[in-house]
Amino acid sequence: MNGLVYRLTLRILLRGKRPLGLAILPLLAVLLAVLDRALSTSTTPETRYAALAETLFLSTVVAIVSLVLGASSIGDERDDGSILHLVATPIPRARIVLSKLAAAWTAILVICGPALVACIAIGLGGAATVSAVVWSLLALGLCATAYAALFLLLALISGRPVLIGLVYVVLWEGSVATFAPQANWLSVGAYGRAMIAEGLPGADRQNVPSISGAGSVLVLVIASALLAWLASYRLARVELP
Repeated sequence: MNGLVYRLTLRILLRGKRPLGLAILPLLAVLLAVLDRALSTSTTPETRYAALAETLFLSTVVAIVSLVLGASSIGDERDDGSILHLVATPIPRARIVLSKLAAAWTAILVICGPALVACIAIGLGGAATVSAVVWSLLALGLCATAYAALFLLLALISGRPVLIGLVYVVLWEGSVATFAPQANWLSVGAYGRAMIAEGLPGADRQNVPSISGAGSVLVLVIASALLAWLASYRLARVELP
């Protein structure tokens, strides 16, 4: 990873109105956690938190925030042509991609991390355990990595990564992969749901793939590495403006 590329990309991603607009999504999740805690009395805290974190937070909030930041980490520079100056340097393409991926990952955690902690505190309250917290944070970190790598690659393949990515998030992650067990295996969010479920043994495992938390970690690490390699390969060959 190149420190200068990382810092410059992170500064671009977190400046202006974009992060403020994206922050609305995790704040809405926190608001829903508050309302659910106040109005729902028929389910356990574990089940309520699992439903919020697995179905809404990971597959929708984190996915959309990762879409915008992952695609923008390299898409903005590609659109304005400034990436030509970067690829003209002797920095290896793999280090450029890893630096931008790391910047996008950091920005995602800055925007979504506090909201997830708030959802844990509100949703689980006194029922929160070390295992639940650790697995939830791990799910956020690894899903953010995989999503960011996927959408960074999409920005190198397509001129409309946000539009295409939004269709993927809404139709696949938010619908098909959430309710169709066969599609779970091709969903980033599904492995995140499995990790959260690992820390909540008492919660309902509906719509959670039958894979362990450790297995989900392995899958997302391998997927993120493969996507980053494909992005590096594409950056070395794509015809930039």
